[in-house]
Amino acid sequence: MDWSKYLSPERVRIGKDSVGGADKRSPFESDYGRVLFSSAIRRMHDKTQVIPLTNGDAILTRLTHSIHVMNIAESLILNYTRSQQFCDENPDLGKRYELVSALSAIARAAAFVHDVGNPPFGHFGEDVIQEYFSRYLNNQNSFSADSKDEAQIQRKALDFIQFDGNAQGFRILTRLQYIGALDGLNLTYATLAAYMKYPNPGPKKKNYIGTKKHGVFWSEESVFEKMVEACHLRCEDGKIKRHPLSFIVEAADSIAYLTMDIEDAYGLKWFDIYTLINGIDFYLKEGKEKPKSVSDIIGYKSKAFKDGKLIQGADRKAAVDLRVAMIQYLVNLAVNNFINHLNEIDAGIYSKELIEDDDNNVAKALAKFSQQYIYSRREICAEEITGRTVLIGLLDQLSYYAFHKDSKFRGRVKSAISRSRLEVSVHENSFPDEQYKFFTGTELYEYDIEEMGSYGRWRMIVDFVSSMTDKYAVHLYQQLSGNKI
Repeated sequence: MDWSKYLSPERVRIGKDSVGGADKRSPFESDYGRVLFSSAIRRMHDKTQVIPLTNGDAILTRLTHSIHVMNIAESLILNYTRSQQFCDENPDLGKRYELVSALSAIARAAAFVHDVGNPPFGHFGEDVIQEYFSRYLNNQNSFSADSKDEAQIQRKALDFIQFDGNAQGFRILTRLQYIGALDGLNLTYATLAAYMKYPNPGPKKKNYIGTKKHGVFWSEESVFEKMVEACHLRCEDGKIKRHPLSFIVEAADSIAYLTMDIEDAYGLKWFDIYTLINGIDFYLKEGKEKPKSVSDIIGYKSKAFKDGKLIQGADRKAAVDLRVAMIQYLVNLAVNNFINHLNEIDAGIYSKELIEDDDNNVAKALAKFSQQYIYSRREICAEEITGRTVLIGLLDQLSYYAFHKDSKFRGRVKSAISRSRLEVSVHENSFPDEQYKFFTGTELYEYDIEEMGSYGRWRMIVDFVSSMTDKYAVHLYQQLSGNKI
């Protein structure tokens, strides 16, 4: 495969800012630095991975999960680039080194930010936002005042009715990391494409893995189109395919949460090692004529057991050894599938997750076990219900003021919205042709947000709410609802 067509070093904004010094890094290595130092990454330390609003310091957050994903993504790349097939296809050692360096840097950066757009309370938060707008936008045509183009009205509504954290993440990377310019972190198109799990600006469809969700908002379609062209993602029939590295990032994400969510719950003593092994075995053997155990499939052996029984005090050892064996199995599976189906990926016709293309169905067994023993637990469901109340309350309160007929009331929402989210919304909706725009306090005070139109105001509200950490969302909701002064 010709990797060069996918590794575009171009950015939206051409040229370098005058910050002094000569940067010896490649454009892709620079991308990793940009995401590492971003404020969006810092917020992830207090966003839910599995257990919302926890005070436990050993429980996974979105940040620690993303570090795991980044490490696994790099492992997948290293395994692939050390395969005989890759070495045979790239015999020149110098060029091979450059290619490996580029692939590794892009995968690290894309994996690190893969969850950067997730709202408070994890994927349940996405469901709440979708449900909120499905009810609200079905009751009134909110964007008819913005445009008479029915297709554009429906397209704008889709951004909220099918709100997705992946699309919000693309917006964060390309817009919302704002320091006076509307290009976000200004990452290379290659890193943006590797990040993009669903290169789909339209409604979700089941006919291709890249269209399973609505992955691009109307506000970022121009950046998306530039990325598609720069990375040659448009097929001859017009279909937009995934970037090959997005399969790697997706596999790393799935491997991390399928194994580490289980280890988290095990550490909380929600089940013992026998329940864990027997539960996974049950789902592995489901419907199989010649069933195999997890130990047989992944080669799980642990010195935590003696004569088939767990040694007292060796619980942690047993769980860690199982996690290591599962990760190794899934990594090998993903790399082999990536190599074996690279031509199909290149052609845009491969439509499976790398770790789900498995006769043993290990990933599916882990997912079913997690659903039964982790995600459906009362502790998680109760906190998710709390999260629903918080998110709906915030959307109600902020939209009440943002869409009020009285400008004095509309002005109050500007004090509730963070300054950076307000500035980017004003810049984007009222000064889109100015590359750099810096606002004084007086300018923001005198600005009437009605000028943004309906889409701009909803976009600003959702940008603000979805970027919150779980605990900040609860805190602000309590303040705005009068439950906490």
